[in-house]
Amino acid sequence: MKVSRALIIGLGLVAPAALAQPAVSGTPPGAAQAQPDRVEKHIADMKRRLQITPAQEPQWSGFASVMRENGKRMAALYDKRAANQAGVKATDDLHNYAELTRAHSEDMQRLVPAFDALYAVMPPAQQGLADKLFQEFQTRRRVK
Repeated sequence: MKVSRALIIGLGLVAPAALAQPAVSGTPPGAAQAQPDRVEKHIADMKRRLQITPAQEPQWSGFASVMRENGKRMAALYDKRAANQAGVKATDDLHNYAELTRAHSEDMQRLVPAFDALYAVMPPAQQGLADKLFQEFQTRRRVK
């Protein structure tokens, strides 16, 4: 369970802008279009740091695919929210934020099994790398 908790906390990096608590007023629609590049950089960095082997490529590909899809979904929701911020009422803003958090939760429900499959094929030393990586993610999120 340690990895799943770290996964839930750490992989929120896929969509941190969309889940930021402050309102996004002043953020132009399309601002989340940079999200795919950020997701790809995150995926490439994770693959390098986790030292994914050719034998682990099927599990890695499944995990990375879910990350990409989650990033696209969150970027679209973030753009929708940013486009509708002008003159939004507080209750509507809370409903929009609830939609983002619900989508994030659903994304994590898809991501956890994909990571579990990858983690299961890692030898203990590599699992240790994953554990350390997700602890770093958690630490970074606390600092912000």
